[in-house]
Amino acid sequence: MRWLRRLIRRNMRPMHELDAMEWRKRLAFVYAFVAWNALGVVIYYTYNKKHDWAAYYGLKLEEEAEQRPGFYWADTLGVKKATIVRVEGFKITDKTEYVAEPTK
Repeated sequence: MRWLRRLIRRNMRPMHELDAMEWRKRLAFVYAFVAWNALGVVIYYTYNKKHDWAAYYGLKLEEEAEQRPGFYWADTLGVKKATIVRVEGFKITDKTEYVAEPTK
C-alpha cells in the first residue's frame, strides 16, 4: 500500500487544514443525506408490501413465491428431513414435518 501513498502524494498537492475540514463537513452532509434517503426508500417499500422485490417484479416463479420460508430454507440448505416450527411471540402456532422430495 506504500506505492498507493507515494502515487497520491506525488500527484496531489497538500490541502490547507481549514479547507480539509470544510470538505470533511461537506462529505459528511452528503453521506448523511444519502443514508437518510436510502432508509426512507426501504421503509417505503416495506410499508407498501414491496419488500419481496423479486416477486413484485416477476423475477420469482409463482411456486417459489407461494412456498413457505421454512420449506424454502430447508430446501436451500439441503436438509432431507426436518421439523419446521412457526412461532409468534412466545407461542408455537404451527409445527410441520418437512421431507425433501427425491431429486432425479
